[in-house]
Formats: sequence, C-alpha cells, structure tokens
Amino acid sequence: MVKLQALLPLLANHLSKAQTVIEIDYSLTPGAFEILTNFITDSNWVELLLEHGCWCAKLDPDTPPFGLGGPSQVDELDAICKKWAQSRSCTRLSGNACSSYNHREASMLHYEMEYVYGLTDAICPDSDSCLSETCQVDLFYVKEIVEWKENNDQFVPVVGTVCGTGSGGNGLHSYCASLTTTEC
Repeated sequence: MVKLQALLPLLANHLSKAQTVIEIDYSLTPGAFEILTNFITDSNWVELLLEHGCWCAKLDPDTPPFGLGGPSQVDELDAICKKWAQSRSCTRLSGNACSSYNHREASMLHYEMEYVYGLTDAICPDSDSCLSETCQVDLFYVKEIVEWKENNDQFVPVVGTVCGTGSGGNGLHSYCASLTTTEC
C-alpha cells in the first residue's frame, strides 16, 4: 500500500501532462483564426487583432478581404501579419512544398499541431511536407504575435485603413528569397 501511495503523485503528474492535438485548416484565413484562438485566450484581444490594419484584418474569416492587403502595413504588428501571409504564399511557389496543391484541395486540408503545455512546446508532426511546412510557418508567426502582445501593454487597433494597391508585381519572389528557414 505504501508503494501505491508513493506512485499516485507521479501518476497524477503524468496524467496532467496529456498531449493536446488540434487540427488547423490549411487555408490561411480560417487556419489563422483557429490557431490564434487556440493559443491566445483573450478573445477580445484576438477580435481587435482581426480588425487591425491592412494585413491582420485580412486574417478575419468573417471579413471580406476587399481593400485589404496591399504594399504597406500600419505598424509592427500589421507587418507581422503581412509577413505571415507572404510566407504562406511562398510555400506555394513553384518548387516549394505546396506548389502542387490547388485551391479546391486546400479548402479540404487540415494539418495537425501537438502540444502539452501550449505554444512553447507545440510541434508539427505531419508527414506531408506541405502540411508540415504550413504548420511551421503558422507556428512561427503566432509566436511572433504573442511576443508582440506580451511586449506591448496597450493595443488600439487601426481600423478602416485605406490599404492601397500594389504596382502590378506582387514582389513575392524577392520576399521569399530573403526568408530564413524558420520563417518559411
């Protein structure tokens, strides 16, 4: 009986560290919403984020993307959202992990993310290279947003922004060439 009593705290500790597995939509907008709401528990903050600027607002699945995006961003947080969207696009360029996926397939795909404690130990276990890379990109930028949130006490979203339009080329190839392996 004494041995059992000694094992109970160890067993309770082990059971309390159960692994969580979540499925995230492959498409950026619904996927971003799913991962943000999973790792940022302040739903009001997430709502404000999804109203913010030209690029963070583009991550809101309930907002039409018309007039959003463009060549600029309103601040450092919006720049993180822009880099996130661009990095996701880089994975679809010819020769990259997701180049063979079409939009119809993408709307039905999900990737898995696993963690025990949260964002700090989250991993991307998918064996499909496209889904694994997509997960890694999303994980990187959610961490960037959470870090920004932790370092900035006050957040007042910039809403109703006139985002402008690009100059014909999207500049994606030069952006993708500048990425490090942790960003893409």
